[in-house]
This record gives sequence, C-alpha cells and structure tokens, in this order.
Amino acid sequence: MLNEKIFSYIKVYSKRKDVNIKKAWDRNVINKNLEVINKNRVYKLINNIDIEKISLRKKLILFYYTFIINLFCSILLIQCKQRKIYSHDSSIHLKVQAPPGANIRILSEEFYNTFPPNEIRINGVIKDIQNAYSPNEFQNLDNNDVTITWNNEITSTDKMFEECSNILEIDFEFFESSKIAVMNEMFKGCSSLISINFNDFNTSNVNLMSSLFASCTALISLDLSGFDTSNVVDMNFLFLGCTSLVSLDLSNFNISQVTSMQQLFSGCSNLISLDLSNFNLSKTSNMNSMFQQCSSLSYIFLSNFDTSKIQDLDNFFNGLSSLQFIIKRK
Repeated sequence: MLNEKIFSYIKVYSKRKDVNIKKAWDRNVINKNLEVINKNRVYKLINNIDIEKISLRKKLILFYYTFIINLFCSILLIQCKQRKIYSHDSSIHLKVQAPPGANIRILSEEFYNTFPPNEIRINGVIKDIQNAYSPNEFQNLDNNDVTITWNNEITSTDKMFEECSNILEIDFEFFESSKIAVMNEMFKGCSSLISINFNDFNTSNVNLMSSLFASCTALISLDLSGFDTSNVVDMNFLFLGCTSLVSLDLSNFNISQVTSMQQLFSGCSNLISLDLSNFNLSKTSNMNSMFQQCSSLSYIFLSNFDTSKIQDLDNFFNGLSSLQFIIKRK
C-alpha cells in the first residue's frame, strides 16, 4: 500500500511522461529483494519530479514516505549486522577422513535428533537428508569437506560430536553459539580430531562443560583463550584422556563459579607445563585426581591457589612423576 502511493505521486509529477516508473521500480522486485529499496533509488526517483509543481501538502507526504522507507531499510540492515545473518543462520565446517566404504558419523544420533540440521553439503553437493536411512551417517568420505547448516536456534551442544572418530577438523566461524548453555561431552571420543577453530565462539552463557574434550587423543594443542567461562560451574573430566595434548592456553579461564574440577587434566600424559595463575578456587570443593597420570608435567604456575574450601583433594598429585617445580606468581 505504501509503495502504491509513492508510485502514483511519481507518475503524476514526473517530467518524463513516457517513463514507466513502476517498471523501473518493480513492486515484485521490491518484495523479493530488500536491497532495491535504498536511498539512491528513492533519491533518483525524487529527482525526476518537478518539485515546484507539487503543493506543500504533497511534498510533505512524498518526503514522509521517503523517510519511512529509508528508516525501515536502515533498521533492517542494522539488525542483520547485529545478528550476523549470512546466507544461513548457523553452520559448521568439517574435514573428515575414513577408509572407503566405511560409515562415517558427522553428528551423534542424540544431538541430530534434538537439533536436526536443515542442510548437509559434502564437497558443495547438497545431500538428501529427509529420505536417508541414517541421515547423520555417510559413506566414502575420504578427505572430504562437510558443511552442516541449521536455521533453528541451538541452545545445547551436549554430545554433539560424541564418538565421531573420523572427524579431523572442525571450524565454528559461522556457528551461532550465543544461546548455548550446555557443552557436556561435545567432542568426547573424537579420537582423530586434530584442529578446532573456536573463533567467535560465544561461551558466555555456558554453565556445564563436563568431559568437553574427553578422549580427544589426537589433539596436540588447544587455544581456549577466547572462552568466557565466567558462568561455568562444572568442569569435571574436561581434558580427561587427552594423551597427545602438549600445549594448553587457559590464560583467560575464569573459574570463579566452578564447584567441581574432578580429573580435570587426568590422563594428559604429554602436558609439560600448565599456567593456572588466574585460577580462583573460591567456590571449588572437588579437585579429586585433578592431575592424575600427568606423567610429563614438570612445571605448574600458580597464584592465590587457595585450597582451604576444597573438600576432596584425593589423588591430587597422583602420577606427577616428572614434576619439578610449582611456581607461585605474585
């Protein structure tokens, strides 16, 4: 309705009577593509009008509708930028590898049933997941790129890739994670996983991270410096069994709300040093077997490591056969 009025004003007062304004600014195009409603086109159309011949009332009406259109477009563009709207709402990119003919799981069955994806692409080709017998499993994915896309909101990544043992790399660059509250066992058993890109991964609302990387036996390094853990209360078994892990950046880890860290680093047999100088244990009560079987750990950096409220410290240093120094930083 609004567009009809603008067209009528422009058609009546245009200097060029032979110009079909509706054709130049088609309503169907406007409805399909927001980009055609913009300042430049509105101003171009206004410039074709003999302003002198328009009454004050009609001038005001014309500029009123012009202002409304521009305001509407601006608000939509701002919202799109704030919400990071891409061609799809949220997507994850995987690199997978497996023997020919083997069935490959790219998502755990439990997670797939809870948050079924809208689209799965393998090397750019869309797969028919609606009629597939097992839509989260595929064959012949040797050195293939997989992109999984959701148009619905994901609030939990609990067991998302559990036991997906053929995934090599995961990229979360275009994954909308701001609403996620639970990340328990997200990568548990991803025994071939060697790389995770957590750029722009928002963990500010996460409160559960139990067994997040448990049994990721191929991971050599992890940069979690961008993780916001200020609301996390459970970190039990977080890195349990990460036997290849050599480098671990926890420089921004905020554990002020964490109540339990049982076996946090248990089984990290290749870790050489750990900087825990920013750890605040004010609410922590369980650190049972925290460093169990960390046989290569030689240096631990601590600061204000107050264990007065810890109720369970059993086997805290059990298996630290290479420990040389516990360095307290000011």
